[in-house]
Amino acid sequence: MRHWIIVLALLAILIGVGQVDAEVFTGATFDTNGNGSASVDPAFEPGSEEIRIFKEFTAMGPIDTQFSLEPGGASIMGLFIREEITNNTGVAWGDYHFQLGFGLGDEFTPSGVDDGLSFVIDNPMLYQSDHSIAFPNNLPGNPDGQGWDSWDFWGGNVQPNGTVILGLQLADTGQRSSFTLRQQPSPIPEPSTLILLTMGAVGLQAYGWRRRKAGSRP
Repeated sequence: MRHWIIVLALLAILIGVGQVDAEVFTGATFDTNGNGSASVDPAFEPGSEEIRIFKEFTAMGPIDTQFSLEPGGASIMGLFIREEITNNTGVAWGDYHFQLGFGLGDEFTPSGVDDGLSFVIDNPMLYQSDHSIAFPNNLPGNPDGQGWDSWDFWGGNVQPNGTVILGLQLADTGQRSSFTLRQQPSPIPEPSTLILLTMGAVGLQAYGWRRRKAGSRP
């Protein structure tokens, strides 16, 4: 079975992914779940090997994008998705989350094991439009044997009206006709929340130290 491989890239295109199945984009559909707006670049033409998306978040909930493909094209470089994501929520973003899956809105189903849909990423990074790093930390989630089905970024400070730039490269499509990418920002935690998290971490460390000390007693 062939697998989708989605590579979360920097601003630059990844080079040298090797021979891939020839497919093209036929379009993209959205379910903003009431959390903003999304659109395809008006210059996009069905049958292209690259698609550009514009997203605007006005609330912290998810926005789903379902990409549609069909056989065609002759590229050996794969397909490319480029997105410009604007923060119009009125609050700064500290985190950003990606989830692969199928379907839109209430019918969205997260990607699982052996469904052929995975993130395969090497040192991913998201940038703001001023070329600064949007979120310095990241961690994959939900391993599926080929890669990961979700990816979380945190420690950022994307201010209101700020824009995040996203680049994705698709390779080894396996002739799948569609898939969904769900995205969702989270606000920077309030100072009181950060203090509570820090105190919790210190408490866990102290508890562990006491247990080790008690275990060392004769």
